[in-house]
Amino acid sequence: EIFMKLFNSKKLNSLASYFLESDNIELQHSKLNIKKKEGEGKVTAHQDWPFFPHINFDLIAIGLYLDGSNINNGGIEYYPKTHKKILNHYKKNTFNYKCEIPNDSKPVMVDAKPGTIIIHHCLTLHQSRATKKDKKRRALIFQYRDIKNKQIGGTIWKCTGLRSKESKRGNFIKINNK
Repeated sequence: EIFMKLFNSKKLNSLASYFLESDNIELQHSKLNIKKKEGEGKVTAHQDWPFFPHINFDLIAIGLYLDGSNINNGGIEYYPKTHKKILNHYKKNTFNYKCEIPNDSKPVMVDAKPGTIIIHHCLTLHQSRATKKDKKRRALIFQYRDIKNKQIGGTIWKCTGLRSKESKRGNFIKINNK
């Protein structure tokens, strides 16, 4: 129930509407990422879009950290300026979870306090390392899209197409540009 309240919150929906530049948004999918033990939870560098391709790139992830996040508990790392094109996720003609990392790109760790919201575009290359210590990291992730952006492949989740009660940009909140 608490996750649905978050999904329906004016703040998250205003952020999604703002970044998607759309008054009509819906949920593509949601998930709870949990890392509990040392050495657990490594996620190799990838873009989201190739796993659930759509007719366009109007697709963003909004994550909410329930615990703090840093290098010790497998926090997310982004590769700057990788959101502009689809990177190669194939090896020997087979789809590969890990994609090619551009030579001129290095990951940037996001240190986050509990309650921090992170947002990334579906083509932003990102990864997270395994935890180094027995310190849990939980993050709730909502993947939003414009309602006109239809999925053309990949897994269809039960929540795909769920519309928020707050999906109109009329409920827009002001965002500080810091």
